[in-house]
Amino acid sequence: MRNSKTPLYFTSLPAKIDRRQEDISSMHRPYQLRRRRLPPSVDETTEQHVENTQYSHKTLRLGIVHPGRYVPWCSLEVQGEEPLWVLSAEPRRMDLSGGGKSNDHASETNIDGSARSLDRIASLGTIRERDSNDSTELVTERRDSVDDPNSFILQMKKDLDLQRQMLRLLMLAHKTAREDWAKTPFKLMGLEGRGEAGVLKLLFLVADQPLEDERITAEQAEDLKSQTPYGEFPTIAKCGITFGDASAISMALATKFQLFGETVQEQLVVGATYSRLRCLQEKHKRTLAWVMCGQVKDKAKIEWAQGQLLHVILPPAIKEWDQQIRSTKGPFLVESGMTLADIAIMDFLDQCSSHLMIDGLLADYLAVSDMTEAVRSCPRLLAHLQDREED
Repeated sequence: MRNSKTPLYFTSLPAKIDRRQEDISSMHRPYQLRRRRLPPSVDETTEQHVENTQYSHKTLRLGIVHPGRYVPWCSLEVQGEEPLWVLSAEPRRMDLSGGGKSNDHASETNIDGSARSLDRIASLGTIRERDSNDSTELVTERRDSVDDPNSFILQMKKDLDLQRQMLRLLMLAHKTAREDWAKTPFKLMGLEGRGEAGVLKLLFLVADQPLEDERITAEQAEDLKSQTPYGEFPTIAKCGITFGDASAISMALATKFQLFGETVQEQLVVGATYSRLRCLQEKHKRTLAWVMCGQVKDKAKIEWAQGQLLHVILPPAIKEWDQQIRSTKGPFLVESGMTLADIAIMDFLDQCSSHLMIDGLLADYLAVSDMTEAVRSCPRLLAHLQDREED
């Protein structure tokens, strides 16, 4: 019976052992997984560090860069030095087995490595001391400025004082420029005779503002044209700055002298009326030149130009002005009083009346006639207009 059961016993034993090993491995598997997730312990780190440093005795380490006093690295003090790189010895090798010979050998090796490290540090200190002799004062000044807590505040105060001084100088320069601009009169430069420069001069007379009036001939204008902003006259200058374009100058000065209307609606009416008058003069420039400037000697051409001006050019324009004046309380184009447009219309009709008989035309538009008389009766313009008629 025993011999018959023996094969069964030995055949079933390995199967039971295998099952017990599987049960044990399944019991320890979660612990193994947890060990993988957890960081290595202190002992494991020490063992790994010892294994990594088994064949290395010296390591090049980066020292602490500190703006103030030098902090020694690895307790290795070097007098008069602030090294960025320090060659230091590794810690002593740990002998976990407890053997005496290996521990003595490691101690001797570490001592030799430390001695060589100290020699290396001394040599590096000598080299750095020799190379840094030229910049010793700069380093000392920097270290003193960092160590001094008031140096940063003093530097900020210096910067603020400098900024305030610059601001005062700028304010003084602006103030001086404004005073010079207020004291210096405008200088008008235009061609001889009536024209666009005449309207500008009338603006200054009505506003009672000082003006230096300089007139040049056509030959002089050709020579000075390159010095003007847009190659044309008249120009106006102040404090060394020259401005061009008669229309822009007239509207800007009228706004400054409060001769461009008080409300936005009035300014739109004044600006449109003045711009349309300028367009009419530019469109019929040749006809007006033949009548007023005498540029041609042919009587037929002069008579044709006078007929065009009297029957074609003036009637629509005067009618438009008359309707605008009648829409207000009069006698000007806007209710606030005399403006740039009134002065320009008066000057234009005054030039036409000096070469044509337009009294009959103005008799049909009494509002325009009254407006021109109101402008001419301005006390500041009487003397100038009388002198102009005599010339």
